Amino acid sequence: MSGEVRLLWGEDAFGLAQKLRELEDDYGGPREGVFNISRLDGRSISLDEIRGALYSLPMFASRRLVVLSQAAGHFQNPPLRKKFLETIGGIPGSTELVLVEPQKFSADHWLITWFKENGKSGSMTCFGLKKRDEMEKWILEQVKQAGGRMTPQAAAMLSSLVGDDSRLAYQEISKLLTYVNNARRIEAEDVEAISVSVAEGNVFAMVDALANRDGRNASALMYRLLEEREALSLFQMVVRQFRMILVARELMDNGGKINDLTNRFHLQEFVSKKVWSQARRFPMSTVVSVFHQLLELDYQIKTGEIEDNLAIETFVAVFTSSKEKESH
Repeated sequence: MSGEVRLLWGEDAFGLAQKLRELEDDYGGPREGVFNISRLDGRSISLDEIRGALYSLPMFASRRLVVLSQAAGHFQNPPLRKKFLETIGGIPGSTELVLVEPQKFSADHWLITWFKENGKSGSMTCFGLKKRDEMEKWILEQVKQAGGRMTPQAAAMLSSLVGDDSRLAYQEISKLLTYVNNARRIEAEDVEAISVSVAEGNVFAMVDALANRDGRNASALMYRLLEEREALSLFQMVVRQFRMILVARELMDNGGKINDLTNRFHLQEFVSKKVWSQARRFPMSTVVSVFHQLLELDYQIKTGEIEDNLAIETFVAVFTSSKEKESH
C-alpha cells in the first residue's frame, strides 16, 4: 500500500504553517520527531534526494513524515515532472509526504490535476487569503479557541487594521488577550489602544525613508519599532507593506484606481491613499526586486537559516546600500 500524499497550498502562509505544525505534532513535533520528520527545500533538490528521504525507514516508530517545500517550480520540465510524479505516486506505506506550496495555483495547474486524477482531491487543502468578513469570523474563532471573548465590533476593527494578513492578526489577538488578561471580553477600545495602527504608521514612515534613500532615518525607525514589537511581527508588517505597494504599482501601471486597492486588501481609505502615494515613488522593477528579497528572507526565517531580527536588519541594510550605490 502506498503512503499518503498531501498538498498544502495558497497565499495564506500563516494558515498553511499552522496546518503543517499540526501534522508535524502527530509525529512528535520539532523535538521528539527529529528522527522521523524530514524537511526538504524543493527549489534545488534532485529526484535522488527526494527518493532517499521517501524510502528511509522510520526510527522507533511505524511511520515518518517528509515535508517537501516549493518543488512545483523546480519540476517544470515535462520529462522531469513525469519522473517526479511517478516518484511521489509510489512511496512506501510507512511514509507520509506533504507538499507545501505557499502560492496561488490555477485550477488546471499540473499538480492540482495530478491529485484530482489520482483520486486524492481530499488530500488537498487550499489556504486562500481571507476577505474582510472571513477575517472577522476567523478572528472571533481564534479568540474563542484561546479561551477569550471578543465583541464583533472589536473583530471588525482588528480586521480593518490587519487586512488579509492572518499572521499579523494572530499576533494581535495574543497581545489583546494578554492586555485584558482573559478576565473580560475584548472591546473595540482595546484594539484601538494597543493594536497595530501606531506601529503601522511607523512602518509607513520607515518605507518613506527607504524611498528617500535615507538609510540613517530608516535604520532609526527600524530600531524604534524593534523596541515596540517582536522582530517577526515587524518583518511580517514590512512584507505586507511591500505586497500592497506591489499590487498598487501593478494597478497604477494598468489603469487601475485607488478603490481597486482598497477593495483588494479591505483597507481603510487613508491607508489606501498612503500606499498609493508610496507606490508612485518606486518603479515596478524595484518593487518586484524588493518583494523577492523579502520572500527569500521569509523562507530563511521559517527554515531557521536566519534569525527574525537579523532578517529585518539585513533587509534595511541591503536596501539602503543598493540605493546608495544607485545614487553614485
